[in-house]
Amino acid sequence: MQINKSTFCSAPWFQIRNQNNMTKRVCCNVTKFAEDETTTEVAPLDYLNLPHIKKLKEQLTTGQRPKACQLCWHSEDSGNISLRNITNDMIIGDQDKNWSTNYFKNKKDFTSDIIVSADVKIGNTCNHACVMCNADNSSLLYNDWIKRKDSPFVQEILAENPKYFEQVKFQGYKNKTYRKYIEDSVLNNNNLNQLKILGGEPFMDKTLLENLRLIPQKRKDKMTLTFVTNGSIDFVPILKSIGNFHHTSLIVSLEGVGEVQEFARAGSKWSTVEKNILKGLQNNLDVRIHHSMQTATILGFQRLIHWCKQNNILLSCGMVDGPDYLSIAALPTELKDQIIKDILPYETSFAKDIDLESGHMEFNKLILMIKDYNFDKKLHKKFFEYVQWYQSNKLIPKLENIFPELYAYRKG
Repeated sequence: MQINKSTFCSAPWFQIRNQNNMTKRVCCNVTKFAEDETTTEVAPLDYLNLPHIKKLKEQLTTGQRPKACQLCWHSEDSGNISLRNITNDMIIGDQDKNWSTNYFKNKKDFTSDIIVSADVKIGNTCNHACVMCNADNSSLLYNDWIKRKDSPFVQEILAENPKYFEQVKFQGYKNKTYRKYIEDSVLNNNNLNQLKILGGEPFMDKTLLENLRLIPQKRKDKMTLTFVTNGSIDFVPILKSIGNFHHTSLIVSLEGVGEVQEFARAGSKWSTVEKNILKGLQNNLDVRIHHSMQTATILGFQRLIHWCKQNNILLSCGMVDGPDYLSIAALPTELKDQIIKDILPYETSFAKDIDLESGHMEFNKLILMIKDYNFDKKLHKKFFEYVQWYQSNKLIPKLENIFPELYAYRKG
């Protein structure tokens, strides 16, 4: 089988990812297919061989650019490294250089035979309720939104999907389908060598952690393990307890330093998060920071870069575009220009790192993306309405006290 490298993606061939309702996907970027709604009980490998995924493989292998993968095409056309590039390097690049060549050499069709990479989403079990998050990814927000479902912000979601709360509720290991997914994609899969655990907060899933400990050492020796965590739990003893893998990395989600973090991630205590990150570094763990850039926290971005530089920690960024009123489009142009001016001196220290979730972005490309957002007065107004609603029932620092310069524009 001939492969067109300009569009080829290994994800639909070798990778699986579960959603809270146990439907399946091949990655976090691909547009949700209508056919995916009925994949709850479909085994991981069988999912990769469903007709619509086979078609996706054919398109990507033969030089076509399917619309379902538009996020990656946008990244690449903007000069950035896409999730497609990262996935190919992760699944194929780190392996025996000949294995993929040999695999496709005699391939006659678009059937997958093995799963090499698995994302395990533990559900929405989480000890944080973040400003840009939702009930799908946080049990605290799930409980909060259920109580406040008459709010216009929750009603917007329910208008699009009346069954939203029913679909995002998750039972973890109480769910038979979830247990079967873990068994098929991880525990009984001898071909697996890339495993990423996401939440919610993955270090709260004690049963999954115990199952990782029980994986035979021979398999651990060839497996790369990644956790996406909020940093609230001391992960050093946990990682020691589950044993040594070929490589273990931690992506800690940080929205800022001090009060900025505690506002944006309700439930977070900066002193605890900082202590856990620095302890991980002191124990020679691969710890990186991922920041979700948005209007609510961008005024603290300079301080976050400085903190990462001080502690020699790699920093990567993604843009919050949904909901749109949290995006940089809600930020007044004057403030945006000032932020760019403030962070420019840090260009040489900004991480040349790969973010496994959103793709790599060089500093100059980040600046260009910030500049590309055009100020929208309607989003600006809705931003303040949402923040007021978000912080109204939480014991967190108030945004108007953290960034009074932002609120000066509201009054104006």
